Amino acid sequence: MNAFKRVSIWALLIMIVSFSGCFEENEWVLEIVLPQGYHGVFKIVEDSKNKITPQRREENMLTITVPDDGIVTLKKVEQFDDWHSTIVRYEDGTTITDANFYELDSSALGFYSLWSDDKNNIYYLIGTKKEYERLQEAGPWEIDKFIPSMKGK
Repeated sequence: MNAFKRVSIWALLIMIVSFSGCFEENEWVLEIVLPQGYHGVFKIVEDSKNKITPQRREENMLTITVPDDGIVTLKKVEQFDDWHSTIVRYEDGTTITDANFYELDSSALGFYSLWSDDKNNIYYLIGTKKEYERLQEAGPWEIDKFIPSMKGK
């Protein structure tokens, strides 16, 4: 291999490594902690009067805890607009698979991102693929009745 090709290959490798580092700096992790056995829709609500912000566990990790009623109220939700990875777990540490990235059996419990609405509410599901498909058919206007604290209202 001639010297020009060797220098070109090394230059390309250095550029790839340099650029990959740039993308990782902005990545952060959202950890969602659920009540033991939680199954259903939960939502994150933005309320600027609220003083609650996600707990910072590490420099690049924010943790939110979902209460039994399925409604998390935070001062701001703008940080959710940035790309992030998500870890979802129960209080005992049992993790729930992110079904947005991994195909699950139809009866397996998974974490699904649903949508956000015009009020900056963000909706998620801990449920099965069949439940996810049902919610997609129902649409955002029916979503609140799938939240434990909102059933029957």
